[in-house]
Amino acid sequence: MGASVVTTGHHLEDQAETVLLRILFGSGVAGLSGMAAVGTVPGAADLTLVRPLLGVRRAVLAEIVREAELKPVEDPSNLDLSLARNLVRHRLLPVLEQEEGDLAPRLARLARRARGARRRIDEVLAERLAVAAAEEGPSVELVELRSLPDPLWEFGLARLHRAAGLPLPPSARARAELRRQVAASGEVVCDCGGGWRWRESGGRLILERPGPTAPGFTYTLQAPGEVEIGELGLRFRLRRGAFEDWMLQGSARRAGLVLPLRPGQSVTVRSRRPGDRLRPFGAAGQRKLKDVLIDKRVPRAERNAIPLLCLGEEGRRIAWVPGITIDDRYRIDPSNLRPSTIWIAELLNTPPDS
Repeated sequence: MGASVVTTGHHLEDQAETVLLRILFGSGVAGLSGMAAVGTVPGAADLTLVRPLLGVRRAVLAEIVREAELKPVEDPSNLDLSLARNLVRHRLLPVLEQEEGDLAPRLARLARRARGARRRIDEVLAERLAVAAAEEGPSVELVELRSLPDPLWEFGLARLHRAAGLPLPPSARARAELRRQVAASGEVVCDCGGGWRWRESGGRLILERPGPTAPGFTYTLQAPGEVEIGELGLRFRLRRGAFEDWMLQGSARRAGLVLPLRPGQSVTVRSRRPGDRLRPFGAAGQRKLKDVLIDKRVPRAERNAIPLLCLGEEGRRIAWVPGITIDDRYRIDPSNLRPSTIWIAELLNTPPDS
C-alpha cells in the first residue's frame, strides 16, 4: 500500500495493562518495558510503528472523541473474559486500584524505568559481546560470553538470537543446559528451540540454523522378518537369537531384547511421533522420547531419522531406540533367561543393487 509508518491509538491504560500482564507472566526487564513509543511492525521490518498517545489517559481520549462528535468502533472481543488482557482490564486492575489507588501511572513509570535499564544493558553488551554474522548462523566469542556477569547471560543470548532474526529469546531450560555444558568445559552442543542449536567451534558459540529433517515413515513386519526403510537407506531385521555377552554392553546398530512376541506377530518400525514416551534402560519411570534425545544431544534434524522398534496396537510401545536406549521392560536379565523370548533387532546397510 506504500505506507512506511503505522500509527496506533494505544494509551496510558493500555500500557499499564501490558506491564501488569508481563508481571503476571513472570517477564524480565524486556517484558516490563511494555510497549515502545516507536518500533517496527511485527513481521514487517520496513514498517515503522508509532504510538503517540501512550502518555494520554483513556478518559481524556474518550472526552476528545465525544467533543469531536466522532463515533468510535467498539471491538466486541474486548468484553471476552476468556482473554487474559480483558481479565486484567475488567477484573484485576479495578480491584487493585480500589485498594492501592491509581495504578496506571505507576505501571507506566515502571515501564519507562525498565526501558532505561534495558538500554543500559544493551550498551554494556555492545561493548563486551560482539556478534559476528556467518552463513551457518551468528556467533560470539565463548570467552566473552563466559566473562559476562551471571545476570547478563540471558541478555547476551537474547542478543545472539535477535541477530539471527528470531522473535523470542531462548527458554530458561535451554539456557540452563548451555550453562551446564559451558561450565563442564567439554563439547558444547545444545538445542535451543525451533530446530536451532548452539554449537562451539574454534572458541566461538555459534547459533546454528535448522537443517533439513528426514521425512516420517512407518513400516510393519512379521516377526521374524525384515523390512527396507527406503527413507534411510537401511534394512531393519528382527530375528530370534541366543543370549550373547554383547547384549549387555549396548550397540548402536543391534540390540538383544526380551519381547512378548510369538512367531508371525507383527511389529512396527517407525519414526518418532509427538508424545512418544518410554522407560529408558535403568530408569525408574517413563520419560518423553524428546527429552531422552535432548539429553543424548541428538540434533533435532536427526531425530526423525531414528527407526524405532515398536510393539502393540498402532506401534505405540517403543521397545528400542537404536544408538540411544531400550525400554527397561524389554531388557535381558542374565539370571532369568528364557531363550524362547530373546529377539535380536538389527540395522543393516541396504545392498547397493537393491
